[in-house]
Order: sequence, then structure tokens, then C-alpha cells
Amino acid sequence: MNFFNKVANELKGQDPFDLIMGRDTEKAIVKAALHASAPVHLLLQGPPGGSKTEFLKAVERQYGRNTLYLNFTSTSGPGAITDIVARRPKFLLIDEIEKASKDTRAVLLDLMENGRITYKLKNEKVDVTNLKIWVIATCNHIEKIKRVQPEFLDRMQVIAMKPYGLEEYFRVAEFRLTREGIKAELANYIANCMYHMHNSQDLRECVRVARMAKTQEDVDELVRHLEELQ
Repeated sequence: MNFFNKVANELKGQDPFDLIMGRDTEKAIVKAALHASAPVHLLLQGPPGGSKTEFLKAVERQYGRNTLYLNFTSTSGPGAITDIVARRPKFLLIDEIEKASKDTRAVLLDLMENGRITYKLKNEKVDVTNLKIWVIATCNHIEKIKRVQPEFLDRMQVIAMKPYGLEEYFRVAEFRLTREGIKAELANYIANCMYHMHNSQDLRECVRVARMAKTQEDVDELVRHLEELQ
């Protein structure tokens, strides 16, 4: 039995990623990291709409109170750091890590390297040690981190989430949209329109259109307006 099959066997009946279609290689690596004997830090990087956030949500669903989810599009650095110290999760899940400040990433770097967080609170230094926290983050634009803080990436296993192949994109889109209550025929029509008319394989865009459109005619009109706004 190879290593990844062994991990899969240990997870029988509790696969956290059963709602994510495809991405079998990525799933295997993330599962192995989650069950490592010591923290292994992961960075899922790639273009939007490639299921990166779905991985974070899956870990959050599976491990509940042992997780802390942060999104740096809406979370301030200082507030995020105090939350980590207060909660001390096993799994720290960070969406769009490239939007964190350099100072915040420096604190996270020390956490990943030394299991330690230091910061100032009301002019007093807070120093917390012996933290055993797995950091799992997503990134749409890794070049920004490479340019200003390449050492941050040295502490993480980078997993490149390549765009779905065309056939896989249509299968995943149908899977995702039918979970939204959309019939398979309309789901396929939306995926085709977004690809052929809007030149997009962003699954989140498909979901947004699906939530607004009730018919194929609705889809045509929405996509046409989206094109006008480009």
C-alpha cells in the first residue's frame, strides 16, 4: 500500500474533500499534511475560481473549532494576529495571503518557523511560544510575495492549482451548479456561455450567474451585459 492510499484509508468515512470534484493530486497532498506528526504549511496558489477556497472551507467543516479562518480582503493584520493568539487553532486557514501586510506575514513567518508569535498590544510586548499550528493559505498572485518577501514562501509547500482542463471544467461546473439547485441542462448552458462568450473558466462567476438566471435567455442577457462591462 503506497503512502497516499494509507492516508486515504485512515480517512474512510470522513473525507473532508468529498464536495470538491477532481483535484485528486492536490487532495492527496493536503490530506497528508493534515495528518502529519508536526505542522506542515501549505500555500495553494493559482488563478481565481480554481477551488482553492473550497479546500479551506472543507478543512473548516471537518475540524470545526480546531480551525481559524481569516480572509485578508476583510481582516486587519493586528486583529488577525490577536485572534490567532486567543484561539490557538490547530489549523490556521488564510484566504488571499498576498493581501496581508508585510509585517503581518513576518509574524506568520515566525509562527511557521519557530512556533512563536510576538507583537505589541497597547505598548506592551506579547510573546507566545510553543504554538503548534498548521498554516494553510491561498494566493491568487504569488509574484507579489516573491517580489517583496521570498523567504515567506520558503516556509511553505507551494501547491500550484493549475486551471482545469476544458473537459474537467465543464464537469466541475455542472457538479458545483447542481449543488446550487440548478438543473444539469441549465448548468451546462451557463458553463458553456461563460467559456465561449465570456472567455472565463472561473467557477465563482458561473455560480453568480446561476444564482441570478432562471432560464437560458436570462443567461444570454447576463453574459452579454458582463461583456459590455469588460
